[in-house]
Amino acid sequence: MIEKRKVLAGFAILITIAIFLSCSVGYQLFFRGCILWSCAPPRTFSVFDLSLPTHLFPNESVINAMTQPSELLGAAEAANMTVYWNEGSGLAVYDVQRFATEPRAVHVYQALTEDLLVFSEHDPIEFSSQLADNYSLVCGPSEFGGYRCWFISRYAEYVLSLNATIDEKMSFEQFEHIVLHIDEQMKNRLGS
Repeated sequence: MIEKRKVLAGFAILITIAIFLSCSVGYQLFFRGCILWSCAPPRTFSVFDLSLPTHLFPNESVINAMTQPSELLGAAEAANMTVYWNEGSGLAVYDVQRFATEPRAVHVYQALTEDLLVFSEHDPIEFSSQLADNYSLVCGPSEFGGYRCWFISRYAEYVLSLNATIDEKMSFEQFEHIVLHIDEQMKNRLGS
């Protein structure tokens, strides 16, 4: 009888441990989108801390603060900002997304850059990042009219994108300064 109680007690302990582990894994999957070792490391900053300073944009620009989009589209955290100039004919859109895992960020980066393959023109911006895991920088005519530059980058679990109208108020050099600021900001936040 004592032997049977020991077996039942051991079995009850195993079931309790299994339930606890299942709940823990389920919680992580549901709320974080990852499991233990596959999760991105904790960070000391949020996507809202990656806002761009106003001095990088043309004078008299209307600069909207970073806001959370209505849908996260699979991101653990997301924020974006828009900037208008030249009575609204100039526009820059900056998006920052943080994913629960690096493979998810890779997948989103690849999906975003597939659309950029149509631009085969020589890019007037020569940018190189020592920190970004992946990046694309292209310029060309926009399907919505005008000339635009796009910068899409991945830094670990982060995917950042910037696209801006290139016109008399936003030059290639200004766009490159913004890209350099983004890269430097990520270097300072993530380390080298």
